[in-house]
Formats: sequence, structure tokens, C-alpha cells
Amino acid sequence: MAVTFLARHTAGSPDIREPEKCSAIGWFDLNALPEPLSQITIENAARYRNW
Repeated sequence: MAVTFLARHTAGSPDIREPEKCSAIGWFDLNALPEPLSQITIENAARYRNW
């Protein structure tokens, strides 16, 4: 998993618009991210928590 941006989901059901690029999507609380996490996700989450 690699977080590349933060988003606020306001309505509807999220869809995979590029199924050739990813097989699953999910919304997770910042303090309950599924593991294993990539190094960049660990660093991004730490930066966001410190922000």
C-alpha cells in the first residue's frame, strides 16, 4: 500500500476507475492502517500526524 494523497470522501461509493492499476481500494483511519505498510506510507503517515 502506498498513500499518495489525502482525500475527504463526502458521498457515494468509491469505485476503481483504473482496474488494470489496482485490485482493491479502501478507506482507513490514519491510526488503523492495514499492514504491511510500504516505507513511503510509514513516512507519509508520520508526517501527516506531525502536521
